[in-house]
Amino acid sequence: MFYKEELQKKNAEKLEEKLKEYGIPEFTWKFFRAKIKSKAAALKYLSMIKNFLLYALENNLIQKTEISALEPQDFNNIMAEDITEYLEIQEMNGVSPTTLNTKKNVLRSFWNYLARLSETNIDRDFFEDVTYEGISSSNGQNVIEKFPLQSELDEMESKILKISNDFTRNRNLTIFSILKGTGLRKSELIGLDIQNVCLNAEIPYIKVIGKGKYREEEARTVYLSGSVNDDLSKWINYRNDMADIHKWDTNALFVNINGERLLERGVDGIFNRYGDRITPHMMRHYYISVTRKIDEVFTKQQVGHASLGITEGTYTNAVYDKKDILANM
Repeated sequence: MFYKEELQKKNAEKLEEKLKEYGIPEFTWKFFRAKIKSKAAALKYLSMIKNFLLYALENNLIQKTEISALEPQDFNNIMAEDITEYLEIQEMNGVSPTTLNTKKNVLRSFWNYLARLSETNIDRDFFEDVTYEGISSSNGQNVIEKFPLQSELDEMESKILKISNDFTRNRNLTIFSILKGTGLRKSELIGLDIQNVCLNAEIPYIKVIGKGKYREEEARTVYLSGSVNDDLSKWINYRNDMADIHKWDTNALFVNINGERLLERGVDGIFNRYGDRITPHMMRHYYISVTRKIDEVFTKQQVGHASLGITEGTYTNAVYDKKDILANM
């Protein structure tokens, strides 16, 4: 089982626990269980919606004393202006407009669900009257800001090479190499297990479960350049020779100093410390910009973009046409 698949199941169990712990009424459970595919996202939605419901109770927007007592018709009493005011108060209390834009979208999705319930009289266009304007996370970011300069990449690699601790240096260099040479998402990187790496294949590859996917059967193949193959091979040999490897999470390809699977915040920490303005996602933009010059179809398959309708046969041909380029990349 892939790590991401296992994590999805654990989060599904946690979601069930939190629904009961928070006293969330059962008529809303389908929203959290079925509407939101990612159970990690469902947990975040649940927290945001719970906080709004507590606000609604405390401010008498709903004439009940606790969340568990809520009924569908109670939501008929909430006005769009109430949600606008809630978001404005949050901003005055220091919550960023970017975060509040996310909260607004979460509440919009929840209200759209409520509007479909037969017991409510909520208009489908209810949220059009919520006038609070947050800020999109991509607002104002120009194309240049998304791409690292070659000099910045060289500088980051140089800083990592100066790390005195062998384990940290070797791990961080391999992470840098993989992100630069595969365009993996951060979540895909930390989800890699040893068994997902196939370095002895004719064209070395790794298997990853991409964005919006949660089943082993949905894993995609990402082919490796010659340099990434070499770096991964060195890391795995180093990793397997560690004296205390028996204490580690033996499945995880990358671990922290305690032997536990490296999480996304750990990857962020590496880039915050050594990358200046470079982020893991900027490495993905870099990879796409380089490989698109080779073949756009190949690139979209590598990075897991679903926007191009292409047969499996064409995909295989595209890969083999690029075998020599990959080996020398």
